[in-house]
Amino acid sequence: MRKFTVTLWLIALFVLAGSFSFFVYSVTPKGDTDKVIINGKDYYWDDICDDFKLESFEAGETQYTGISLTELAYDAGIGDPETKKFTIAGADGYQKTLDWDDFSNGYLVKEKKLTVFPDLTKSFWVRDVIEIKAK
Repeated sequence: MRKFTVTLWLIALFVLAGSFSFFVYSVTPKGDTDKVIINGKDYYWDDICDDFKLESFEAGETQYTGISLTELAYDAGIGDPETKKFTIAGADGYQKTLDWDDFSNGYLVKEKKLTVFPDLTKSFWVRDVIEIKAK
């Protein structure tokens, strides 16, 4: 009976250790959060607001200031953006893909490294943005 109890304790410790390892892996950022890459072009968060016009907008009951994703798409040299889908990736691995109609109504907010889409639910917002790709 004692061997059985020790074995159960060892199994429990092994499962807990594995769960903790998975948790640490899942919350660890997986990309460089100092910049956002838009279609292969690097934009550093510290400098991005110096290069683009900031716009104030409201999403829900919150006021934000950000850069139009339309302006960023054109600056990154994305040709015919109206025909593309845009995938936005966060450092935590979260991604969302949008068509041009939705993407073009969004903003990049520097303070939170966040994309905000005032016309969409928050499930489309991506935090700690590290990359935006057009396909």
